[in-house]
This record gives sequence, structure tokens and C-alpha cells, in this order.
Amino acid sequence: MNFSRFNKPQYRNALGILVAIVAFLLAYREGMSEDQQGDFFIFWQAGRNFIDGKALYQSIGGAEEFLYPPIAPMVFQLLALLPFHASAVAFSFLNLGLWVGVFWVVVGILRFYYPNGSFLIPICFGVLASARYFWHTFIWVNINIFILSLCLLGIYWYLSKKENKAILCFVLATGMKVMPGIFLILLAIKSNWITRFKLLAIGLGIVFSPLIFRGIHQGTQDWQDYLNTALIPFLNGKVYTDWISFSVSSMVFKLLTAHPPIDGLSYNLASWPPERAKILSKCLQLLILGSVLWIFIRNRFVKHKPQILDLEWVLAFLTMVLVAGVSWEGHHVSMALCYPLVYLNLSQNQQIGLRKTFVVVCGILGILVLDLLGTSLYNYAQGFSLITFVMLFLLSICLKNLFTDKTIP
Repeated sequence: MNFSRFNKPQYRNALGILVAIVAFLLAYREGMSEDQQGDFFIFWQAGRNFIDGKALYQSIGGAEEFLYPPIAPMVFQLLALLPFHASAVAFSFLNLGLWVGVFWVVVGILRFYYPNGSFLIPICFGVLASARYFWHTFIWVNINIFILSLCLLGIYWYLSKKENKAILCFVLATGMKVMPGIFLILLAIKSNWITRFKLLAIGLGIVFSPLIFRGIHQGTQDWQDYLNTALIPFLNGKVYTDWISFSVSSMVFKLLTAHPPIDGLSYNLASWPPERAKILSKCLQLLILGSVLWIFIRNRFVKHKPQILDLEWVLAFLTMVLVAGVSWEGHHVSMALCYPLVYLNLSQNQQIGLRKTFVVVCGILGILVLDLLGTSLYNYAQGFSLITFVMLFLLSICLKNLFTDKTIP
């Protein structure tokens, strides 16, 4: 049978329209099912509060407290321009579009580091192994894919020598979520003083931008409320021990402190006092952050370009999900870039055995969802922080390969 005729523009356009219709129907179903207990209501209401001049750091819907920096509700104004459900549908549709767009940008990034590489297998692997994280973000109508898109565009524009655009993306992502600030640190370490000045100037511009909308008094109060409500408590060791939280601090508290069973499952291995667990948690966070920063500084001067090495981006993303005070399952959409980059790096270094282990472990993790392998196995994987252990496995691969990179003096 001759399929060549289906390659004509009219057939491609028809397929695109069909895909868009299916995506809209999925987005309509998710958006219309949102209520005041969901994540999206938090974003939408925060945007309304920002527009109306109301206090930002208060209980919203199902959230006990609003934890995003003031930059986030400033951006959420755009969501609040539409009625709640219409906005939820539009944002769900955007999430599906960004899901495709993310991998389009990922391919562009891979080409910078592996210009002669074949990307079909690593991209397919990345799509399949990270699908659960994107799906969770989609059904929770969350902003994780949007933040990832900003980070990936920042990387792509940095590699394309469009520095100002890259910095703007990283600063905006940091202003909305804080943890992407690791990219700003990476750029500051790797760049010259001119770039560092740009980082400072653009960063300060974004920080003070809410004051333009809210006025100096209210804008300053917003930042003070954010520091007292969100940032300082997490710096002092606040931890979410929900079984679907996967930061290294959550892992420590879930495994080593006593807490009630979840769905009949007790997943703590010990009953340490919280203060002892907090000490171990802080030590692990500092160890991870210190190791990553040490690699960044050590690799400051390299013998080849681009100056930022492929696995250093992976380290930045892994630091975001491991060191953060809150790291839900959907935050791991960043694996969209990490999985293909690690795959190609292991292939280039002829570490085939390690690559096979990496593919199997991350592949199993990717399909380990409730609907496929049953409730009990899924609950054990979540309760015992399997995702966190796999991220630590990836971290060890990256640190080892960057440390032994022979192109670094």
C-alpha cells in the first residue's frame, strides 16, 4: 500500500487539527472538573488577589498557605483575566501544547552537545520515562511544565548566545519557584563580570516589578510576608512528609520518623525524634548542594565550548528536586532533558552496562503508576520514596562522569 500520498500538506494539516481537537477535549474535561480544592484555583485566586490589592499570603481554597514568591501571583494575573473554569481549560490546553514543545526544545539542546548524534532512541526513552510526571502535572492543572519550559528556553538561548533572553527566562522561573535559582548560580560561576552584572540588573528588575502593580508599601509587605510565611520556615528545616513528596528531606522524615499509616501502609523504617531527622536532612541537603557547587566551580575553566557541560544542566535540575523543601511528583518533569542527556553521555563514554541499568531503572520508574501495576506496589514505591533514590542514582552518575571528564584540566 502506498502511504506517500498521506505526506501531503493537506493530510498533515488534517492530522494537526485532529490532534488539537483531541487535546482540547482532554483540556476541557480537566479544566471543567477543577474546583476550589485544586491547585489551579490557588493560582487563579492568587492572581485575583494580586489584581484586587488583597493580601497574598493567606489560605486559598485547599491550600493551607500560599508559598509562591510575589512574582508568581503577578504572572497569575493573566490567568485571572478569564472566569475560573475557562481559565482552567485554557491552561490545561497550554500544558498539553507545552508537553510537545518541551521535547522540541530538548532536541535543540541535544544538537549543541551531540551534533552528530542520533536522538530517536534517547528522546523516545525520555518521553516514555517522564510521561508519568507530565501526566500528573496535567491532571493536577499545575505550573510545573510552564516552569520547565522557561528553564529549557533559558538553556537553549544560552547555548545560542542569546544571553539576555536566557537570563530573563531563568530569572522569571526563579521569581516564580525559587529553586531554578540554581541556574542563576551556575551562570554566575561560569560567566564573566558583564554577565554577572546582567544577572543582577535583570534579577533586581524582576524582584521590584510587583511594586509597580501593587505600590511600594503593599509590594514591600508582600515580600516580607513571603519571607515570613514560606522562605524562612523552609530554611529553618520545615519539611513536608506527605507520601507524594520526594525531596531528600521528605525521604528522611518519611523513612525515619513515626507517622500514621497511609492507606494502611506503614513505610517508616525507624522512629527517630524529628530533631535528629532534621539534622540528617540538613546534612544531606548541604552535601548535595556543596558537591554540585564544587563541580560547577571546578569546571569553571574547560578546554572546549560551550562552557557549561551537558551534565551540569542535569545537576542543576536534580538539585532543584532533591534540595527543595517541597518536591512533588510533577516537579520531576525536568527529567525530560535529564534522561536523554544522561543516555547520550553514557553512550559517548562507552558506559554501556551503566546505560542499560540507567534505562531499566528509570524505565520501570516511569511505568510504575497506579493504573498499570496495581495499588499496593504503587503505594510502596511512593511511601518508600523510590523516585528520590533514583534521582540520587542519577546524581551519582553525573558527579562521577563530570569528575572524571578528561577534557577538564
